[in-house]
Amino acid sequence: ELRRLVREQREAGGLEPAFLELLVQQLRRQGGKAAPLLAELEQELAASQLSLEELIREEHGRQAARQVAMGAAITSLRSVAALDWNEIFEALSQVEAMLRQDPSGHYSRMDFASRDYYRHEIEKLARYYQLPERLVAEQVLTLARAAAEQGKGEAARHAGYYLLGEGRGELEDKLGGRPRGLGGLRSWLRQHPYR
Repeated sequence: ELRRLVREQREAGGLEPAFLELLVQQLRRQGGKAAPLLAELEQELAASQLSLEELIREEHGRQAARQVAMGAAITSLRSVAALDWNEIFEALSQVEAMLRQDPSGHYSRMDFASRDYYRHEIEKLARYYQLPERLVAEQVLTLARAAAEQGKGEAARHAGYYLLGEGRGELEDKLGGRPRGLGGLRSWLRQHPYR
């Protein structure tokens, strides 16, 4: 029976050390009555030039290596989860760096959610006009800087004036014309909020 089991394992792709270790554990639990089977297993392995103890030691080494690798992976995942992705995103975002040059200085003092809302507006405009986001941000800054040079009020010197406020139409004209249809209605509603 044991020979058949070992032979089947060998034919199925080789004697797996994990299989052999389990088999040996089961046989050793049986005590003295399993000693002849253990001896037979060792003879079968010796015929294949394998040592039972060596195979078990190798399997333990593989298991230990897997545990170490799994532990390292879990530690790495915890480290990644602990990162402040908002901060990393803002540090790498070209649009963020541009908007921080807002002539009024208000943009860089805003909280993350507000800055994120502005970036999403730039993203929507870029998608609508099929322009790079960087180009939309440049237009916003150009208009805000021009307002500062012309001595216009503080509101007109802020990026938000062109993204969300009364200057939106001016920005849209610079980007390629005001949206029509539903996009136009949304734009008008942004510029004329219910008060």
